[in-house]
Amino acid sequence: KKVKVMKYLFIIYTWEGHSWFYHKFKTTKFYHELMNRDDIEVVKFQLPKEDYSQLPMKTYKMLEWAMDYDFDYLIKCDVNTFCNPRIMYLPTWDVEKVCSDESDYWGVYLCRTRWHELESWKEVKGFSDYPIEKFIKDNNLTRVHYEGKCYRLSRDNCQKVLDKGIDFVKWFNESVPGMEDLMVGNIVRNRI
Repeated sequence: KKVKVMKYLFIIYTWEGHSWFYHKFKTTKFYHELMNRDDIEVVKFQLPKEDYSQLPMKTYKMLEWAMDYDFDYLIKCDVNTFCNPRIMYLPTWDVEKVCSDESDYWGVYLCRTRWHELESWKEVKGFSDYPIEKFIKDNNLTRVHYEGKCYRLSRDNCQKVLDKGIDFVKWFNESVPGMEDLMVGNIVRNRI
């Protein structure tokens, strides 16, 4: 009996202002491993301008765009993920771990437990007055979603997010701006 070969769509999630990261990512060992696999298609999803508060909408648009490709699993990866030395767990990742069919939804859990770092993050992203701590604390307890830097979704889970519709995404975007990973995780886990 022939075993079905899974197809992976690896999306580099970026914007024009991150062209340095894109070129740097293309020099990494990880990128070259991706390019040497016949079962992985690597594509770039780029917008002209990054608006962090619009990430749920950007992710929805990315998923709509991606559905024209032939894939079983989609891997969404921020362009700077494998170029940022502050992301300490990434050196342990390899293509086999990221491009796997072990689970319909996979990534690394967000662990923002140092509140002074969260305050700095909020200020940089423009959310100084937003009570985001509640969502982070809830997620640390319930493990609902994976961090947005890099996660894998089955095609069915991509469709599940799209099935929520544009009006839902607009509502989520206004309610929890900048938290596309929280949106995806809650939809996939049937919490919203």
